[in-house]
Amino acid sequence: CERYTKKKIILRFVGNIEDKLIYQEILNYLETSPFKSNVIFEGPTPRVATYYHKAHFLIFPSTGEGLPGVLIEALQSKVLPITYDNTVFPEFLKNGFQFPQASD
Repeated sequence: CERYTKKKIILRFVGNIEDKLIYQEILNYLETSPFKSNVIFEGPTPRVATYYHKAHFLIFPSTGEGLPGVLIEALQSKVLPITYDNTVFPEFLKNGFQFPQASD
């Protein structure tokens, strides 16, 4: 639909990127991608709340972490978290929280 093609979407990565191989793969891909200017690696920040206030959603990439503070912060800031179907997240859904889950 044409109305969606005119919006500029920015994907911001906030925090440490622990897997350096995946990070390098992303950088290599972006080198020739038309979306290169739409992806920003912010790095670690003590002011993560400022990013929540600008965000529409949060992709939580960990596949094995328990209940992370970042999920609670996102929910508190009314940012839609997207998680994996693992650890505590299915229990949150059973208790009435609503957010999408990705599967491996």
